[in-house]
Amino acid sequence: MGRDRTNNPATGIKGKRHGPPAKDEAEHFEFCPVCGQTFDKRNLGEVLHHYLPDHEPLKLDG
Repeated sequence: MGRDRTNNPATGIKGKRHGPPAKDEAEHFEFCPVCGQTFDKRNLGEVLHHYLPDHEPLKLDG
């Protein structure tokens, strides 16, 4: 049985979708104009990193 990405068993909080589902997986990604890296908008850590004004691209595991 799979877990939702936003499901947090420690707090019992489960995320809810806002708006319609994406038509294409590519809609979940955004290009960063600062560092040129594409990042996943569903990953809060990546979003917050790319929000910083002077940042380097994230080092991603393969």
